Amino acid sequence: MSGGGAGLIDAAGVPLIRLLSEECGLRPGLSKALARPGFVSGHDRGQVLIDAAIGLIMGARSVRGVTGALSGSQHVTGPTASAPTMWRMFEELDQNALDQVMKARAVHRRAIWTRLTERAAGFPWVEVAGHVWDGWLIIDVDATLVECHSDKEGAAPTFKRHIFDLHPLVVTLANTGEVLAISLRKVMPAPTPPRTTSTC
Repeated sequence: MSGGGAGLIDAAGVPLIRLLSEECGLRPGLSKALARPGFVSGHDRGQVLIDAAIGLIMGARSVRGVTGALSGSQHVTGPTASAPTMWRMFEELDQNALDQVMKARAVHRRAIWTRLTERAAGFPWVEVAGHVWDGWLIIDVDATLVECHSDKEGAAPTFKRHIFDLHPLVVTLANTGEVLAISLRKVMPAPTPPRTTSTC
């Protein structure tokens, strides 16, 4: 392995995930959902949304980090959106656009489930205590700790005592492992200690 060879990319995952989104139909579906009549953008909005997700998969924590994670693969993937373009795409995601994205994801999920059903092993039904729950979709709703750090007033560590966190509610499908929905919850303020009075 050489670190100075020509034609190398930072992460093989970027073009592979991009290709997967194209071949499975997710990118075309999102592009159609986010298209605006009479407006031709320099970067396909569906692809920009896919690229933002890829950046997060590659470990990015900001829009600038996403564009940085993608930049090392551009001679394979082609030009990617800049940070300002990606921000504009996020600003365009009003409720109507989000609804269209949800519909596109539902169509894509239906197509993938159809392919799973057609394979030799069939759709992945859940097995509990040796019994296969054929025809049942098992949905798991649970809070999930997302570790973070905060110096804000009133921030309190978790029950683990040494980390701070967010605790969104995550809805997953046990059959396929898909994350169906995430509901962010407000961080509760630290409890106020009781006031004590003394007399002299």
